[in-house]
Amino acid sequence: YFLLCIALITSMIWFGLRQQGGYSDSWVALNAGAFHLISFMTSTGFAADSFADWPLSVVFLLIFAGYLGGCAGSTAGGNKMIRNILSVKLFNLEIKRLIHSRGVFIVKFQGRPVTPSVLGASVVFMFVAAVSTMVLTLVMMASGLGFLSALTAVAACLNVLGPAFGELDSNFQPVSDFGTWVLTFTMILGRLEYFTVLSLLIPDFWRR
Repeated sequence: YFLLCIALITSMIWFGLRQQGGYSDSWVALNAGAFHLISFMTSTGFAADSFADWPLSVVFLLIFAGYLGGCAGSTAGGNKMIRNILSVKLFNLEIKRLIHSRGVFIVKFQGRPVTPSVLGASVVFMFVAAVSTMVLTLVMMASGLGFLSALTAVAACLNVLGPAFGELDSNFQPVSDFGTWVLTFTMILGRLEYFTVLSLLIPDFWRR
């Protein structure tokens, strides 16, 4: 699944760079697209080219890839590939239930049934990631950044991506002091995968 995602998204990025990114050489476009895609998905944080002239379609593909993340057990950020797979399988299962209301379906991964608790945890994680991104992006916009800069800065910090886009395509110097503190919290939130930090906000945690 991981390699399939890399192949599919790389081909889309290559097409975007060839059409709108100013790359006349197909091999150079493929090389640049694959390098930066893998850098984003694995949280390596390397950049080998300027993103200033890259089309928005490619930018959002890279951000999307950053949220997909690496494989389970790796040090990469993002949602991790296993959660993405289980979420898609659960979505397909719900569609089947709508079509066949009396059918009995279970989600399997590598031939083994997946327990409802594991499926629920995966969906909740994805939901928390989406809500965190939206809320933190709004906060960063309130600090003075534009939408693209705020969104990509939050995505970079949540998923340990490294570079951002827009006003922050070279570095994070334009971010205000308040925004820097917000992004510091965002990095901790993403690196600890949300629940460890959010559990500190629950009163029951302190009662124990």
